[in-house]
Amino acid sequence: MKTHDQHRTPHPYPATRHFPNRTPGNGTPARPLWRAALLLGRWTRAPQLGDEVATVLGTPVRRARLVRLLTGVVLVASGTSAAGPVAFVALAAPRIARRLARTAWPPPLVSALAGSFLVLASDLAARRLIPDVELPVGVVTGVLGAPLLLWLLARSRPPR
Repeated sequence: MKTHDQHRTPHPYPATRHFPNRTPGNGTPARPLWRAALLLGRWTRAPQLGDEVATVLGTPVRRARLVRLLTGVVLVASGTSAAGPVAFVALAAPRIARRLARTAWPPPLVSALAGSFLVLASDLAARRLIPDVELPVGVVTGVLGAPLLLWLLARSRPPR
């Protein structure tokens, strides 16, 4: 007997697919890296002051840069492999986090929580917006993110 998933055809637009049958266990390979990313807070903040100041503060700048890069790549890759690409979340979440935290740069934890909330709200809207139709979450984030992108482009100043 074939299951529901065996009857499904691949989604024609992978960038707009949704999260069917996702469980918390799908993200377990990245769980230790989340802890590592949170522990990298000092290595994340000090280099923003400049390499010289970070070195004086005791941060190994080159090693910190490499570890942050590898941690970020693995976290993004694991999230994208579990959920598929979801448009505009990476554009909107840091801006929302910076406004919520009222800081010059977006704190990573607040940015992650803002992105999680955006995806959760978009997924709920995709499921409930039109009765008897489950939209892909990428469609909802695209519809919400496109005006944000246009607003950011209109606000940006041309280089002088």
